[in-house]
Amino acid sequence: MLSISFGEMFNMKKATLIKDIKNLMTANFILAGFITTVFIFFIDYQKNISNSSALFSDWRLYIGICAEIIGVWLTRKNYETNGDNITAISFALFLSLVIVPIFSFLFTDMFSFKNSISIKYQSVWEFLGFITLSLILVIAFFIDKLKNKINNIGLLLGLPIALSTSMFFSSKIMQIYPGVLYYGLVGFSLLMFFITIAIKNKEFNNYHRNNIKDSIKVSLVSVLIMPLNLIAIKLLAVEFVTLLKRVSQIINAIIFDKIYKNNNNLCLKDKIVVALICLLGFSLYYFRG
Repeated sequence: MLSISFGEMFNMKKATLIKDIKNLMTANFILAGFITTVFIFFIDYQKNISNSSALFSDWRLYIGICAEIIGVWLTRKNYETNGDNITAISFALFLSLVIVPIFSFLFTDMFSFKNSISIKYQSVWEFLGFITLSLILVIAFFIDKLKNKINNIGLLLGLPIALSTSMFFSSKIMQIYPGVLYYGLVGFSLLMFFITIAIKNKEFNNYHRNNIKDSIKVSLVSVLIMPLNLIAIKLLAVEFVTLLKRVSQIINAIIFDKIYKNNNNLCLKDKIVVALICLLGFSLYYFRG
């Protein structure tokens, strides 16, 4: 998860730093991930193709795809608008640690995901206790860090809602159908979305030789993290995927902020809080996973 998080942050940061071809660069790393997905798809072609018609006819697929597009666009927009404060972006992302379990608790039965991997809470009070503890730990970690300027609070607050929605649908659908098939459809949809915007903005005219090196870098990162994403989401309940991913993003956000602004080191309090978050997740996995 640490590698996946670092790769995603690296690609988003690269895409937003090159403003005149930002949609083209976004499409670039999505294309690399899509090609990797297609390759994995053909490794077990018979199994994947046999499930394709059922997935295409599942209306939940299209909610998931729309949520993914909105989530990626909002993430990229936040890195573009609030990119000088990656820790604030990570705080917004980490709120999904609270939002995703709520979505899973409320919507798993509503959207007929009964056959997916779910946490079996013993009571509503146990669920509320987990949510409350998670929120307290998130606030405790970030309370002394949100000092830098936030340029657009609306974009920041919309981010965890959008990504929690996409995380919920992606995890649930991939636990029912072959994950590579779903990721392939999502990748193709994202690719068409950002390529269309790039063409509309005439970004191909702004692509130069000195952009080739960055294109290769983001492509290689996508190729490496795509299989890891498929494995993690297929094997774990969405709550655990979210927790591991967000803890990884906190650590990577500190690294990125240090690289670009030379600040935000982890203090003793931060290490304790992160350890408690991990302990909370491990306890939930051990007793209710």
